[in-house]
Amino acid sequence: MISQVTKLKCMNFVEQVLHVPGNYSGGILEMAIVFDSALDRNTSATLTGDLIKALKAHSPVFRNVLLNTIIWKNGKEMVKSVTPMPILQMGRFFDDWETITEVKPVDELARQLQLFYARSKLIFLLTNGDFFIEHVDNIASYMKPFLEKKLVILTTDKEDTALKLTRRTLLIPPEMIG
Repeated sequence: MISQVTKLKCMNFVEQVLHVPGNYSGGILEMAIVFDSALDRNTSATLTGDLIKALKAHSPVFRNVLLNTIIWKNGKEMVKSVTPMPILQMGRFFDDWETITEVKPVDELARQLQLFYARSKLIFLLTNGDFFIEHVDNIASYMKPFLEKKLVILTTDKEDTALKLTRRTLLIPPEMIG
């Protein structure tokens, strides 16, 4: 279970993102959730369920969402799909979950998000923080002008690297989950 303080901070970040001038103007919200495959199945399912529950309780905007899901397997491999929120909330999305514990570069993920998910008004990255920045200049160009304003990182461990990507980073200690 995510603590109330963490949920409040997360919803504040969501409000900041949605109220960036020119970002969300009503209608069906398009958003994305990136799942780091380094997280175990239980942590991913619990964190996602809590996040979706908090989003739906926070605003009616989140009741009808076009939700892009990305499983970040390694530096280059990503599995992309469009998934209904209830499938994520019930945990069925994670039935075939495969945990891949490796430290990976975030560069390709940032590039993919910039190229293919620019329409998403809000992007969550659920990670344990085991990633690194390979080329700082490339990351800086991928993050500007929009990605850094849309990205909210929920990390269960190291928040140093995540903070270099965006100030919208929340540390969720593993003992708080499940």
